[in-house]
Amino acid sequence: MSDAGVFLADNVRSALGPILAGVTTNAFIFGICTVQYYEYFTSGIRDSWILLGTVVWLAVVDVLFSINSAVILWQYVIDNFANPAVLHQSNWHFNLVPLFMSFTSVPVHIFLANRIGHFSKSWALFGSLALLSSSASALASVSAIRSQLASDVVFWLDSEPPALTLIGLSLGVACDVLMTGLLLYYLRRDKKAFPKANRKLSACVQISIQSAVPSTICAVVILVLIKTLDPANFQHVFTFLLGRLYEAAFLSSLNFRSTVREMDSLYGVNSIDLLTIRRHPTSHDFAVRVTQETKTLTDSEWPIQRSLEQGIQSRVSTQPKLCKSLAIRDEAGAKRAPV
Repeated sequence: MSDAGVFLADNVRSALGPILAGVTTNAFIFGICTVQYYEYFTSGIRDSWILLGTVVWLAVVDVLFSINSAVILWQYVIDNFANPAVLHQSNWHFNLVPLFMSFTSVPVHIFLANRIGHFSKSWALFGSLALLSSSASALASVSAIRSQLASDVVFWLDSEPPALTLIGLSLGVACDVLMTGLLLYYLRRDKKAFPKANRKLSACVQISIQSAVPSTICAVVILVLIKTLDPANFQHVFTFLLGRLYEAAFLSSLNFRSTVREMDSLYGVNSIDLLTIRRHPTSHDFAVRVTQETKTLTDSEWPIQRSLEQGIQSRVSTQPKLCKSLAIRDEAGAKRAPV
């Protein structure tokens, strides 16, 4: 038995505690990813068959990995309760964890590398990132297979397998850091080139950082824990989470497109009715024809001119009556005068 095996057998808490914490946290993130899958399939966005197949593949891997994690927890905590000897035996459910991580990380890395290839217009860069991710996953798979072929569950902590594990994790960390940095660089470059799209590009930068940085930090922590606290087994707290973080980053990038469309509908208008705004606004286009009739009025047809003319006519019509009454008065006065 190796020294690592003796250490874990004598310290069951250090051996099984991180696995219990990792499986429990993985179940929590599985619920978050389930909500993201529901949001994606109900968003109404029509993607290509390749992208849709990638989403379905990740969903199947996620379900299988969650079931496998529950089986690991059951075998170690329930079936072999108070039996430290089980730590000396190879468990194929436990050895499948790096394989599931590879099945998740490679499609997500290729998806992000494809985005970087479109931004940079350099397919050589896309190929380099895809090759880097595939190499890291291949080394992790080889390490898992060699661990399964061994008689001791901690075989991969001994001389040669740790080198494969460290190299594979180092390549994975390098791939994550490069992708995060390149996405940030190209998105900010396009932000300066297209100032009118400032708001949307800022949101794209934010979602890229939020989705890529957690998986990068998780991979770095796994690498540091394996190097410093080996064989305390604490790295498995984050090993169970890394694949789910890749998956959450991928789904967040896809679901963010509907948020961008909402931003277009909100910021593309001059006024917003806050009482009728909805989470998923819809827009309808109407063609309205406005007909305006114009009529040229003569001077006599204007209201002011007409009122003036009516006033003058009324004065003229009353003048003969006034003259006639004055003439009658003059005749009456002449008759009264003495001769």
